[in-house]
Amino acid sequence: MKALPVEIEYLLNQMPYASEIYNKKGQLIGVNKSWKELWEYKKNIIPKQNIFDSKLINKAGMNDKIKILLESGGKLKTIPVLYEKGDLSFTSVKKEMIFKFYFFSLQEHDGSIRYVINLIENITEEIRQSESENDLEIQRRNAKVILEILENERKRVAQELHDVIGQKILLAKLNIELFQKRHEYKYAELEDSINQLIDISKEIKSVIHSLHPIVIEKYGLIDSLDLLIHEFNYPSGYNSTIKYFGNPEYNNINIDLNIYRIIQESLNNIAKHSKAQTVEIEIHFTNSMVICSVSDDGIGFEQSEVVSSVSKKYNYGLISMKERAKAFGGELNVESQIGKGTKIFFQIPTRNIKK
Repeated sequence: MKALPVEIEYLLNQMPYASEIYNKKGQLIGVNKSWKELWEYKKNIIPKQNIFDSKLINKAGMNDKIKILLESGGKLKTIPVLYEKGDLSFTSVKKEMIFKFYFFSLQEHDGSIRYVINLIENITEEIRQSESENDLEIQRRNAKVILEILENERKRVAQELHDVIGQKILLAKLNIELFQKRHEYKYAELEDSINQLIDISKEIKSVIHSLHPIVIEKYGLIDSLDLLIHEFNYPSGYNSTIKYFGNPEYNNINIDLNIYRIIQESLNNIAKHSKAQTVEIEIHFTNSMVICSVSDDGIGFEQSEVVSSVSKKYNYGLISMKERAKAFGGELNVESQIGKGTKIFFQIPTRNIKK
C-alpha cells in the first residue's frame, strides 16, 4: 500500500477523534493513533476494508449519500450508530458504544475527489447521560403527578369529613340538646354525650386541617406555617420558633403546599421520635430559591442505620420529604448524631416551575 503524503498523514493525526481515510474508490488506506486505540488494533498493516463493506457504516443507512460524497465531494454527518460485538472483523472490542460519523472530502486542484476522511465521535457517555437526565425528569414528573393525586384525594376526604361526618355530628348534638329542652331536665349521660360530640368535632377539624390545610389557599404559606407552629407548640409544651428572611416573590400554590408538607412531616417526626424541647425553623426566600432548615435539640439518631434499612421508624418520613423536594427539582439533606439533635435542610427552586 502506498504511503500517504506527509501533509495528509499529519492532518489525520491532528484529528481530535479516531479517524480513517479512504481513497476515491472507497478503500481504507490510513488510520490515526486514536483509531488504533479505540479499536485496540495492534497490527502495523491497515485492515482491508471498503467503505461500503463496513457493517458499522452500513448501520448509518446513508450509503447513497456516501456514494454521492465520493463522486462529488462535500460533507456528511450520520445519525447515532450503535457498535456491537462482531460488527467489525478486525477488532475484538466487546463493549457496546454509540458513534457519530463525520465524512468530508479532500479534492485535487481540478476538483476531483482525492480522499474521504471519516471522523468517528464516541457519543456513548453523552447519550447515556442524556437518557439518565430524561429518566430523572420522567421520575420527577411522575412524582409530581402522584403528589398532586395524593393532595386531591386528601382534599376530597377532608371535604367529605366536613360535609358528611361533621354535619352528622352537629345534627346529633342538636338532637340531644333539643331533647333536653323539650323535657326540661338534663341527664348527666346526655351532657357527657354532648361534650364527647364536641371533642370529636374538634378532632375531626384537626384531621381535616391536617389532610388539607385550606388556610394556605386563603392566607398563603407564611400565615399557614405560623398557625402550624402555634398548633404544634400548644398544648404540647414545645418551644418552637420560625423565622423568615425575605419574601416569597413567586406565585405557586403547589410549591407552598410542598414546603408546608415537608415542614409538617418534620414536626411529626420530632413529636414522635426526637424527645426534643426546642425546634428552630428558618426559611430564606431568594429570587430563585426557597431554602429552609428545621433543627431540634432531641436525642438524634445514627444516620447510616436509618438510611440502610427501610424498617427504621424514621425512614418512611425522611423518604417522603426527600421525594417531595426532588419532585420540584430540589434536594433535602439530614444531619443527625446521637445526643446532638437533628437538622433537616432543604431547598426548592422557584424559577421555571410550572403550577
